[in-house]
Amino acid sequence: FRPSQVTSLACEPTPGWIGNYYGPTGIVSAVGIGLMRTFIMDKNLVTDIIPCDIVVNLLITVPSAWNRQTPVRQTSQTWENSSSDETKHELRNSEEDKGGLKVFNIVSGKRNPITYQEFLEKSIRYLYKDPPENCLWSLIFITTTSIRLYKMLHILLHLTPGHMIDTYLTLVGKEPRMIKMYKKIQRLTLVLKSFTTCQWNFDDTNVETLWHQMDARDQALFPFNIQDVDWDDYVDNNARGVRLYVLLDTHEHSQYAKRRYLM
Repeated sequence: FRPSQVTSLACEPTPGWIGNYYGPTGIVSAVGIGLMRTFIMDKNLVTDIIPCDIVVNLLITVPSAWNRQTPVRQTSQTWENSSSDETKHELRNSEEDKGGLKVFNIVSGKRNPITYQEFLEKSIRYLYKDPPENCLWSLIFITTTSIRLYKMLHILLHLTPGHMIDTYLTLVGKEPRMIKMYKKIQRLTLVLKSFTTCQWNFDDTNVETLWHQMDARDQALFPFNIQDVDWDDYVDNNARGVRLYVLLDTHEHSQYAKRRYLM
């Protein structure tokens, strides 16, 4: 059972609920408060995110798949010398039916893709409409696939203001924290570079097959069809959830926050 990047709830029990900073949630929260202003990313790539409740629904449903019997099509070809994708698919299924491990990749990139650019633009659109009150400064977010350009932007947009804030904190007798935080962000950015600059594709055939084997009642009880997710609504709820449950900002439609955010 392999989910991709697990994000906030799509539907039940509370749309948008999220309780951690991992993956895209961390990016949205850091961008939302103006902390992260540049990142290594190819915005044209598909970001493979999957809502948490869809993952849970599939996890509940998957055990039933182990008891299903599928006819095995015998073949004398081996995987290595097979040139046909169809034959390889049959061979893979044959190996699974003989007792091999069946993998359920619960992903969105194949059947309901959304790019990094679409995800970020929709998130930023919500944040402009209803910004958090605890933002550091107005939103600027520049992405690049060049490590050299990223390091220059990191110095200009992160380290320079970070040193200024830390100097002020030191002068007033408080502990400096911005540079320490930005060093963590830079390490995270470089670690994630392989995922944010390369396209990853996952085979979710087993998940799709299981979905079509379920009757309408079970599909209604345990919905995990990623094609049913409307990304416009989902990203709005996700951004709202980040503000409410991660940033702990419950002041919706704050005029003070809007004035500060758009300065």
